[in-house]
Amino acid sequence: MNEIVVSAENVSKKFSRLLKHVMYYGALDIYKGSMSIPSDSGRLREGEFWAVENISFQLSRGKTLGIIGPNGAGKSTILKMINGIFMPDTGMISVNGGVGALIEVGAGFHPLLTGRENIYIYGSILGMKKSAIDKKFDSIVAFSGIQEFLDTPVKYYSSGMYVRLGFSVAIHCDPDILLIDEILSVGDSEFREKCMRRMSDIKKSGTAIIFISHNLYNVEALCDDAILLDRGKVQNAGKARDVVTSYMNWQEKRESSRIPIAELGGPSGEPMPVIIEKVELIDARGRTKHEFAFGEGMTARISYNALRRIERPLFNLRILFKGSGTIEAGMLIDGHGPECIEGRGFVECVFDTLPLTPNIYDILIFARSGDGIVNIIRENIYARFTVTEEGTDKIPMKGPMAMNHLKTGAAVYVPRRWNWKR
Repeated sequence: MNEIVVSAENVSKKFSRLLKHVMYYGALDIYKGSMSIPSDSGRLREGEFWAVENISFQLSRGKTLGIIGPNGAGKSTILKMINGIFMPDTGMISVNGGVGALIEVGAGFHPLLTGRENIYIYGSILGMKKSAIDKKFDSIVAFSGIQEFLDTPVKYYSSGMYVRLGFSVAIHCDPDILLIDEILSVGDSEFREKCMRRMSDIKKSGTAIIFISHNLYNVEALCDDAILLDRGKVQNAGKARDVVTSYMNWQEKRESSRIPIAELGGPSGEPMPVIIEKVELIDARGRTKHEFAFGEGMTARISYNALRRIERPLFNLRILFKGSGTIEAGMLIDGHGPECIEGRGFVECVFDTLPLTPNIYDILIFARSGDGIVNIIRENIYARFTVTEEGTDKIPMKGPMAMNHLKTGAAVYVPRRWNWKR
Protein backbone atom coordinates (compact mmCIF):
# COMPACT_ATOMS: atom_id res chain seq x y z
CA MET A 1 0.00 0.00 0.00
CA ASN A 2 3.05 2.29 0.22
CA GLU A 3 3.77 1.88 -3.50
CA ILE A 4 3.99 5.24 -5.28
CA VAL A 5 1.57 5.24 -8.22
CA VAL A 6 1.74 8.94 -9.22
CA SER A 7 4.80 11.14 -8.92
CA ALA A 8 5.11 14.73 -10.15
CA GLU A 9 8.49 16.45 -9.98
CA ASN A 10 8.74 20.20 -10.64
CA VAL A 11 6.00 20.03 -13.25
CA SER A 12 5.03 23.17 -15.18
CA LYS A 13 2.59 23.77 -18.03
CA LYS A 14 2.12 26.96 -20.03
CA PHE A 15 -0.53 28.12 -22.45
CA SER A 16 -0.92 30.96 -24.92
CA ARG A 17 -3.70 33.51 -24.54
CA LEU A 18 -4.12 34.09 -28.31
CA LEU A 19 -4.92 31.52 -31.01
CA LYS A 20 -2.32 32.98 -33.38
CA HIS A 21 0.38 32.37 -30.78
CA VAL A 22 -0.85 28.80 -30.23
CA MET A 23 -0.57 28.04 -33.96
CA TYR A 24 2.77 29.82 -34.42
CA TYR A 25 4.47 28.33 -31.34
CA GLY A 26 3.07 24.89 -32.16
CA ALA A 27 4.54 24.94 -35.65
CA LEU A 28 7.81 26.35 -34.31
CA ASP A 29 8.11 23.61 -31.67
CA ILE A 30 7.42 20.89 -34.26
CA TYR A 31 10.12 22.34 -36.52
CA LYS A 32 12.66 22.56 -33.68
CA GLY A 33 11.88 19.02 -32.64
CA SER A 34 12.42 17.69 -36.18
CA MET A 35 15.74 19.55 -36.40
CA SER A 36 16.85 18.49 -32.89
CA ILE A 37 16.98 22.15 -31.85
CA PRO A 38 16.47 22.72 -28.08
CA SER A 39 13.01 24.12 -27.34
CA ASP A 40 12.10 27.10 -25.18
CA SER A 41 9.81 25.06 -22.96
CA GLY A 42 11.37 26.38 -19.76
CA ARG A 43 10.58 30.05 -20.33
CA LEU A 44 7.57 32.11 -21.26
CA ARG A 45 7.25 33.58 -24.73
CA GLU A 46 5.12 36.54 -25.73
CA GLY A 47 1.45 35.98 -24.84
CA GLU A 48 2.10 32.89 -22.69
CA PHE A 49 1.36 32.23 -19.02
CA TRP A 50 2.03 29.44 -16.55
CA ALA A 51 -1.17 27.48 -15.89
CA VAL A 52 0.83 25.21 -13.54
CA GLU A 53 4.26 26.11 -12.19
CA ASN A 54 6.74 23.94 -10.29
CA ILE A 55 4.29 21.42 -8.85
CA SER A 56 5.62 18.37 -7.00
CA PHE A 57 3.75 15.63 -5.14
CA GLN A 58 3.56 11.85 -4.70
CA LEU A 59 0.51 9.63 -4.31
CA SER A 60 0.61 6.12 -2.84
CA ARG A 61 -1.68 3.22 -3.57
CA GLY A 62 -4.87 3.35 -1.49
CA LYS A 63 -4.47 7.06 -0.70
CA THR A 64 -6.60 10.01 -1.81
CA LEU A 65 -5.22 13.43 -2.69
CA GLY A 66 -7.52 16.44 -2.84
CA ILE A 67 -6.67 19.43 -5.02
CA ILE A 68 -8.50 22.62 -4.07
CA GLY A 69 -8.34 26.28 -5.00
CA PRO A 70 -10.25 29.00 -6.84
CA ASN A 71 -11.31 28.74 -10.47
CA GLY A 72 -8.35 29.02 -12.84
CA ALA A 73 -5.87 27.78 -10.25
CA GLY A 74 -4.60 24.95 -12.49
CA LYS A 75 -6.39 22.00 -10.87
CA SER A 76 -7.83 20.45 -14.04
CA THR A 77 -4.58 21.03 -15.92
CA ILE A 78 -2.79 18.76 -13.45
CA LEU A 79 -5.32 15.98 -13.96
CA LYS A 80 -5.07 16.28 -17.74
CA MET A 81 -1.27 15.96 -17.57
CA ILE A 82 -1.56 12.85 -15.39
CA ASN A 83 -4.06 11.41 -17.87
CA GLY A 84 -1.77 12.19 -20.83
CA ILE A 85 -4.04 14.78 -22.47
CA PHE A 86 -1.38 17.46 -21.96
CA MET A 87 2.38 17.01 -21.79
CA PRO A 88 4.26 19.06 -19.19
CA ASP A 89 6.60 21.74 -20.53
CA THR A 90 9.07 21.14 -17.71
CA GLY A 91 9.43 18.47 -15.06
CA MET A 92 8.27 14.89 -15.13
CA ILE A 93 5.12 12.94 -14.26
CA SER A 94 5.38 9.21 -13.57
CA VAL A 95 2.24 7.04 -13.52
CA ASN A 96 2.43 3.44 -12.37
CA GLY A 97 -0.83 1.69 -13.21
CA GLY A 98 -4.07 2.02 -15.15
CA VAL A 99 -5.92 5.34 -14.97
CA GLY A 100 -9.66 5.84 -14.81
CA ALA A 101 -10.48 9.49 -15.44
CA LEU A 102 -13.65 11.51 -15.19
CA ILE A 103 -12.51 15.01 -16.04
CA GLU A 104 -15.13 16.60 -18.29
CA VAL A 105 -18.83 15.87 -18.72
CA GLY A 106 -19.31 13.73 -21.84
CA ALA A 107 -15.60 13.28 -22.55
CA GLY A 108 -15.09 10.04 -24.50
CA PHE A 109 -18.76 9.75 -25.49
CA HIS A 110 -20.03 9.86 -29.07
CA PRO A 111 -23.20 12.00 -29.06
CA LEU A 112 -24.91 10.11 -31.90
CA LEU A 113 -24.46 6.68 -30.32
CA THR A 114 -26.61 5.21 -27.59
CA GLY A 115 -25.71 4.82 -23.94
CA ARG A 116 -25.25 1.09 -24.51
CA GLU A 117 -22.76 1.68 -27.34
CA ASN A 118 -20.92 4.40 -25.40
CA ILE A 119 -20.36 2.06 -22.47
CA TYR A 120 -18.22 -0.10 -24.80
CA ILE A 121 -16.48 2.90 -26.39
CA TYR A 122 -15.63 4.63 -23.09
CA GLY A 123 -14.69 1.34 -21.47
CA SER A 124 -12.24 0.58 -24.27
CA ILE A 125 -10.75 4.08 -23.93
CA LEU A 126 -10.14 3.29 -20.26
CA GLY A 127 -8.38 0.05 -21.23
CA MET A 128 -11.14 -2.52 -20.71
CA LYS A 129 -11.51 -5.47 -23.07
CA LYS A 130 -14.91 -6.25 -24.56
CA SER A 131 -15.15 -9.47 -22.56
CA ALA A 132 -14.59 -7.51 -19.34
CA ILE A 133 -17.24 -4.95 -20.31
CA ASP A 134 -19.67 -7.76 -21.15
CA LYS A 135 -19.11 -9.26 -17.72
CA LYS A 136 -19.66 -5.96 -15.89
CA PHE A 137 -22.28 -4.47 -18.22
CA ASP A 138 -25.30 -5.11 -15.98
CA SER A 139 -23.48 -3.72 -12.94
CA ILE A 140 -22.45 -0.59 -14.87
CA VAL A 141 -26.02 0.04 -15.97
CA ALA A 142 -27.46 -0.65 -12.52
CA PHE A 143 -25.08 1.77 -10.82
CA SER A 144 -25.72 4.52 -13.39
CA GLY A 145 -29.50 4.19 -13.00
CA ILE A 146 -30.23 5.04 -16.66
CA GLN A 147 -31.75 1.70 -17.65
CA GLU A 148 -34.74 3.18 -19.47
CA PHE A 149 -32.51 5.48 -21.55
CA LEU A 150 -29.86 2.89 -22.36
CA ASP A 151 -30.78 2.76 -26.08
CA THR A 152 -31.23 6.53 -26.44
CA PRO A 153 -28.48 8.58 -28.19
CA VAL A 154 -26.48 10.32 -25.50
CA LYS A 155 -26.87 13.71 -27.21
CA TYR A 156 -30.31 13.72 -25.57
CA TYR A 157 -28.85 13.05 -22.11
CA SER A 158 -28.75 15.72 -19.42
CA SER A 159 -25.40 16.61 -17.86
CA GLY A 160 -26.40 14.57 -14.81
CA MET A 161 -27.02 11.49 -16.96
CA TYR A 162 -23.64 11.94 -18.63
CA VAL A 163 -21.96 11.94 -15.22
CA ARG A 164 -23.91 8.91 -14.04
CA LEU A 165 -22.84 6.86 -17.04
CA GLY A 166 -19.26 8.13 -17.15
CA PHE A 167 -18.62 7.61 -13.43
CA SER A 168 -20.14 4.14 -13.52
CA VAL A 169 -17.89 3.04 -16.38
CA ALA A 170 -14.79 4.63 -14.80
CA ILE A 171 -15.14 2.83 -11.46
CA HIS A 172 -15.90 -0.52 -13.11
CA CYS A 173 -12.65 -0.53 -15.08
CA ASP A 174 -10.89 -1.35 -11.79
CA PRO A 175 -8.34 1.47 -12.15
CA ASP A 176 -5.16 1.70 -10.12
CA ILE A 177 -5.60 5.48 -10.19
CA LEU A 178 -8.95 7.29 -10.34
CA LEU A 179 -9.05 10.95 -11.40
CA ILE A 180 -12.23 12.82 -10.47
CA ASP A 181 -12.80 16.46 -11.39
CA GLU A 182 -15.48 18.86 -10.18
CA ILE A 183 -18.11 17.19 -12.36
CA LEU A 184 -19.58 15.39 -9.34
CA SER A 185 -21.21 18.73 -8.52
CA VAL A 186 -23.53 17.90 -11.44
CA GLY A 187 -26.58 15.72 -10.78
CA ASP A 188 -28.78 14.96 -7.81
CA SER A 189 -27.63 14.70 -4.20
CA GLU A 190 -28.59 11.02 -3.92
CA PHE A 191 -26.25 10.02 -6.76
CA ARG A 192 -23.44 12.24 -5.43
CA GLU A 193 -23.69 10.47 -2.09
CA LYS A 194 -23.66 7.12 -3.91
CA CYS A 195 -20.46 8.17 -5.76
CA MET A 196 -18.73 9.33 -2.57
CA ARG A 197 -19.50 6.05 -0.83
CA ARG A 198 -18.25 4.04 -3.81
CA MET A 199 -15.01 6.05 -3.94
CA SER A 200 -14.51 5.36 -0.24
CA ASP A 201 -14.95 1.63 -0.94
CA ILE A 202 -12.56 1.49 -3.90
CA LYS A 203 -10.00 3.48 -1.93
CA LYS A 204 -10.02 0.70 0.68
CA SER A 205 -9.38 -1.81 -2.11
CA GLY A 206 -6.09 -0.08 -2.95
CA THR A 207 -7.08 2.40 -5.68
CA ALA A 208 -5.36 5.79 -5.48
CA ILE A 209 -7.66 8.76 -6.06
CA ILE A 210 -7.00 12.35 -7.04
CA PHE A 211 -10.11 14.37 -6.26
CA ILE A 212 -10.84 17.94 -7.36
CA SER A 213 -13.82 19.64 -5.77
CA HIS A 214 -15.08 22.96 -4.47
CA ASN A 215 -17.05 20.99 -1.88
CA LEU A 216 -14.59 21.23 1.00
CA TYR A 217 -16.67 18.89 3.16
CA ASN A 218 -16.18 16.10 0.61
CA VAL A 219 -12.46 16.85 0.34
CA GLU A 220 -11.92 16.64 4.08
CA ALA A 221 -14.14 13.57 4.48
CA LEU A 222 -12.59 11.57 1.61
CA CYS A 223 -8.98 12.74 1.24
CA ASP A 224 -5.89 11.91 3.26
CA ASP A 225 -3.84 14.82 1.95
CA ALA A 226 -4.57 17.95 -0.05
CA ILE A 227 -2.89 20.62 -2.13
CA LEU A 228 -4.07 24.23 -2.27
CA LEU A 229 -3.39 25.90 -5.62
CA ASP A 230 -3.71 29.52 -6.68
CA ARG A 231 -2.66 30.81 -10.11
CA GLY A 232 -0.78 27.61 -10.84
CA LYS A 233 1.34 27.61 -7.67
CA VAL A 234 1.13 25.54 -4.51
CA GLN A 235 0.04 27.73 -1.60
CA ASN A 236 -0.21 24.94 0.95
CA ALA A 237 0.11 21.16 1.10
CA GLY A 238 -0.35 18.61 3.86
CA LYS A 239 -3.12 16.82 5.72
CA ALA A 240 -6.51 17.45 4.11
CA ARG A 241 -8.09 18.95 7.21
CA ASP A 242 -5.23 21.42 7.74
CA VAL A 243 -5.19 22.50 4.08
CA VAL A 244 -8.97 22.93 3.96
CA THR A 245 -8.88 25.07 7.11
CA SER A 246 -6.06 27.21 5.70
CA TYR A 247 -8.03 27.67 2.45
CA MET A 248 -11.13 28.87 4.32
CA ASN A 249 -9.03 31.27 6.40
CA TRP A 250 -7.28 32.52 3.25
CA GLN A 251 -10.63 33.16 1.58
CA GLU A 252 -11.88 35.04 4.63
CA LYS A 253 -8.81 37.26 4.83
CA ARG A 254 -9.01 38.02 1.13
CA GLU A 255 -12.67 39.00 1.54
CA SER A 256 -12.06 41.03 4.68
CA SER A 257 -9.38 43.07 2.90
CA ARG A 258 -12.04 44.35 0.51
CA ILE A 259 -13.67 46.69 3.00
CA PRO A 260 -16.35 48.66 1.21
CA ILE A 261 -15.95 52.42 1.25
CA ALA A 262 -19.22 53.99 2.34
CA GLU A 263 -20.67 56.37 -0.17
CA LEU A 264 -21.61 59.26 2.10
CA GLY A 265 -24.38 61.65 1.20
CA GLY A 266 -27.96 61.15 0.13
CA PRO A 267 -29.43 59.94 -3.16
CA SER A 268 -28.48 61.89 -6.28
CA GLY A 269 -25.76 63.69 -4.36
CA GLU A 270 -28.21 65.26 -1.90
CA PRO A 271 -26.28 66.01 1.31
CA MET A 272 -27.49 64.41 4.55
CA PRO A 273 -27.51 66.35 7.82
CA VAL A 274 -25.19 63.87 9.58
CA ILE A 275 -22.01 62.41 8.09
CA ILE A 276 -20.37 59.26 9.45
CA GLU A 277 -16.65 60.06 9.32
CA LYS A 278 -15.28 56.76 10.58
CA VAL A 279 -16.22 53.60 12.48
CA GLU A 280 -13.64 52.06 14.81
CA LEU A 281 -13.93 48.53 16.19
CA ILE A 282 -12.31 48.36 19.63
CA ASP A 283 -11.57 45.45 21.94
CA ALA A 284 -11.74 45.35 25.74
CA ARG A 285 -8.16 46.69 26.01
CA GLY A 286 -8.96 49.73 23.88
CA ARG A 287 -7.17 48.49 20.76
CA THR A 288 -8.61 49.16 17.31
CA LYS A 289 -8.71 46.01 15.19
CA HIS A 290 -10.74 44.05 12.66
CA GLU A 291 -10.34 40.49 13.97
CA PHE A 292 -12.04 39.28 17.15
CA ALA A 293 -11.92 35.88 18.81
CA PHE A 294 -15.10 33.88 19.21
CA GLY A 295 -16.93 35.20 22.32
CA GLU A 296 -14.72 38.27 22.66
CA GLY A 297 -16.26 41.66 23.45
CA MET A 298 -16.32 44.50 20.91
CA THR A 299 -17.20 48.19 20.88
CA ALA A 300 -18.24 49.92 17.67
CA ARG A 301 -17.33 53.62 17.99
CA ILE A 302 -19.10 55.74 15.38
CA SER A 303 -17.63 59.18 14.82
CA TYR A 304 -20.09 61.60 13.23
CA ASN A 305 -20.30 65.19 12.09
CA ALA A 306 -23.76 66.74 12.47
CA LEU A 307 -23.95 69.62 10.02
CA ARG A 308 -26.92 71.06 11.88
CA ARG A 309 -28.61 70.56 15.20
CA ILE A 310 -30.54 67.26 15.37
CA GLU A 311 -32.96 66.74 18.23
CA ARG A 312 -33.13 63.34 19.94
CA PRO A 313 -31.61 61.25 17.10
CA LEU A 314 -32.01 57.47 16.89
CA PHE A 315 -28.95 55.49 15.79
CA ASN A 316 -29.23 51.92 14.57
CA LEU A 317 -26.59 49.25 13.91
CA ARG A 318 -27.11 46.01 12.06
CA ILE A 319 -24.70 43.18 11.37
CA LEU A 320 -24.78 41.64 7.91
CA PHE A 321 -23.83 37.99 7.66
CA LYS A 322 -22.92 36.81 4.17
CA GLY A 323 -24.25 33.32 4.76
CA SER A 324 -27.88 34.06 5.64
CA GLY A 325 -28.62 37.70 4.96
CA THR A 326 -29.15 40.28 7.70
CA ILE A 327 -29.33 39.79 11.43
CA GLU A 328 -30.16 42.75 13.60
CA ALA A 329 -27.67 43.04 16.43
CA GLY A 330 -29.77 45.61 18.30
CA MET A 331 -30.34 49.34 18.59
CA LEU A 332 -27.23 51.41 18.93
CA ILE A 333 -29.09 53.70 21.29
CA ASP A 334 -32.31 52.26 22.63
CA GLY A 335 -35.23 54.66 22.36
CA HIS A 336 -34.27 58.31 22.45
CA GLY A 337 -30.56 59.05 22.30
CA PRO A 338 -28.91 62.24 23.50
CA GLU A 339 -31.11 65.28 23.65
CA CYS A 340 -29.36 66.63 20.58
CA ILE A 341 -26.22 66.33 18.46
CA GLU A 342 -24.40 69.11 16.65
CA GLY A 343 -20.90 69.22 15.20
CA ARG A 344 -18.45 66.38 15.76
CA GLY A 345 -18.80 63.63 18.32
CA PHE A 346 -19.13 59.87 18.66
CA VAL A 347 -21.53 57.25 19.93
CA GLU A 348 -20.67 53.69 20.90
CA CYS A 349 -22.42 50.33 20.67
CA VAL A 350 -20.89 47.98 23.23
CA PHE A 351 -21.06 44.18 22.93
CA ASP A 352 -19.86 42.57 26.14
CA THR A 353 -19.48 39.33 24.20
CA LEU A 354 -19.88 38.51 20.52
CA PRO A 355 -22.00 35.36 20.15
CA LEU A 356 -21.20 35.27 16.43
CA THR A 357 -19.80 32.19 14.69
CA PRO A 358 -16.43 32.46 12.88
CA ASN A 359 -17.04 34.38 9.67
CA ILE A 360 -16.85 37.78 8.04
CA TYR A 361 -19.40 40.40 9.02
CA ASP A 362 -20.30 43.85 7.75
CA ILE A 363 -21.61 46.63 9.96
CA LEU A 364 -24.49 48.61 8.51
CA ILE A 365 -25.39 51.87 10.22
CA PHE A 366 -28.37 54.16 9.79
CA ALA A 367 -29.95 56.92 11.88
CA ARG A 368 -33.31 58.62 11.95
CA SER A 369 -34.89 61.66 13.47
CA GLY A 370 -36.41 61.38 16.93
CA ASP A 371 -39.88 60.76 15.55
CA GLY A 372 -38.51 57.96 13.34
CA ILE A 373 -39.78 59.56 10.13
CA VAL A 374 -36.70 61.09 8.48
CA ASN A 375 -33.34 59.45 7.74
CA ILE A 376 -30.54 61.72 8.88
CA ILE A 377 -27.61 59.69 7.51
CA ARG A 378 -27.26 57.53 4.44
CA GLU A 379 -27.81 53.87 5.30
CA ASN A 380 -24.62 52.04 4.36
CA ILE A 381 -21.92 49.58 5.31
CA TYR A 382 -19.19 51.40 7.19
CA ALA A 383 -16.97 48.60 8.60
CA ARG A 384 -16.12 44.94 8.28
CA PHE A 385 -14.73 42.55 10.85
CA THR A 386 -13.86 38.88 11.20
CA VAL A 387 -14.71 36.53 14.04
CA THR A 388 -11.83 34.05 14.14
CA GLU A 389 -11.71 30.40 15.24
CA GLU A 390 -9.81 31.34 18.39
CA GLY A 391 -11.94 30.36 21.36
CA THR A 392 -14.03 27.79 19.52
CA ASP A 393 -12.32 25.03 21.46
CA LYS A 394 -15.05 25.64 24.03
CA ILE A 395 -17.60 24.31 21.55
CA PRO A 396 -17.93 20.50 21.37
CA MET A 397 -17.51 19.85 17.64
CA LYS A 398 -16.66 16.54 16.00
CA GLY A 399 -16.48 15.06 12.52
CA PRO A 400 -15.20 16.27 9.14
CA MET A 401 -15.72 19.94 8.35
CA ALA A 402 -17.22 20.64 11.79
CA MET A 403 -15.80 24.16 11.67
CA ASN A 404 -17.20 24.71 8.19
CA HIS A 405 -20.66 23.66 9.37
CA LEU A 406 -20.36 26.12 12.24
CA LYS A 407 -19.34 28.90 9.86
CA THR A 408 -22.03 28.25 7.26
CA GLY A 409 -24.83 27.63 9.73
CA ALA A 410 -26.54 30.23 11.89
CA ALA A 411 -24.65 33.47 12.44
CA VAL A 412 -25.37 33.46 16.17
CA TYR A 413 -24.07 30.63 18.35
CA VAL A 414 -26.42 29.55 21.14
CA PRO A 415 -24.77 27.40 23.84
CA ARG A 416 -26.46 24.02 24.24
CA ARG A 417 -25.94 20.43 25.31
CA TRP A 418 -27.23 17.07 24.11
CA ASN A 419 -28.97 14.40 26.19
CA TRP A 420 -29.88 10.91 25.05
CA LYS A 421 -31.10 7.53 26.23
CA ARG A 422 -29.61 4.15 25.44
